Amino acid sequence: MSQKKVDQYKNEKKNRKEIMRKEKTTARIEILVAVLIFAALIGWFGFSVYQKSQIDKAANAEAVTTSLDLSAMDEFETTLNEYTTELENGGSDEAAADEESTDAAGEEAAAESEETTSGSEG
Repeated sequence: MSQKKVDQYKNEKKNRKEIMRKEKTTARIEILVAVLIFAALIGWFGFSVYQKSQIDKAANAEAVTTSLDLSAMDEFETTLNEYTTELENGGSDEAAADEESTDAAGEEAAAESEETTSGSEG
């Protein structure tokens, strides 16, 4: 080997630790920069998707109205209140008449069933 190559080899060997430290530092910086760029791209993509979704949400934010006919419920409530008031006031002639008619119908049915059973025995 020539003297020039020998001197270069000795310098490299003497400074090998410093050279390796510089190479490791450079590699770490390159990895750090790559991670930061990747994180920035992911953040930009996420922000773009979020911003687009907010714009779409605002565009589709029409008020939805639903109508409901509660007249049947109002009629039921009115009827129920009238019935409750009648019961609190001691009943009315209509309520008594309704009870009497159901009692009379029940008695007639009982009488017919007795006739049927007594007629089939004899």
